[in-house]
Amino acid sequence: MQRKMRWAIWMTVALALAPAAGGAELEKGTKELALSLLVQDTSDAGFYLNGTGRFGFLVTSQHEVGALVSALYVRPDSGGTIKAGSLGPFYRFNFATTTPALLPFVGLAAYSYLGDLRDSVDWGWQAESGLRVLVSAAASVNVATFWKREYINSPWVTGDRVFGLTVGLSLFL
Repeated sequence: MQRKMRWAIWMTVALALAPAAGGAELEKGTKELALSLLVQDTSDAGFYLNGTGRFGFLVTSQHEVGALVSALYVRPDSGGTIKAGSLGPFYRFNFATTTPALLPFVGLAAYSYLGDLRDSVDWGWQAESGLRVLVSAAASVNVATFWKREYINSPWVTGDRVFGLTVGLSLFL
């Protein structure tokens, strides 16, 4: 229930800011610095915080390529902490719309883990779809759903598949 409430709040804010964007749209050659956050607290697994930064380059107004870096902190219910990060490339396709302030997108990313998870998780990939709400020519609020798959090094642990939602901000340079 809390997730639905947070989702409704973010979408309300995004839609309220949309008219202020006017004619903002993405242009070829623009660089993007994006930051997103995922927070999860479940009764059977523990607390999970993941912050991701992306630096992208718009090859065209629709195609973007770049690198992502993330920091992960997990506090399992069983005790202890896990501190890790990931690094990898990403691709996003921004759909053209008749409302330039609202830009839907889809994307793919691959990443390798660093830190505490490197011994057990080899690499992963994720597919995402989302919406950019351009609040100005230089900034957007991003909401994305994702599905990711991780490949485990250990024969005793199965690969992890996760579906989730992130919220973030982008600056266009």
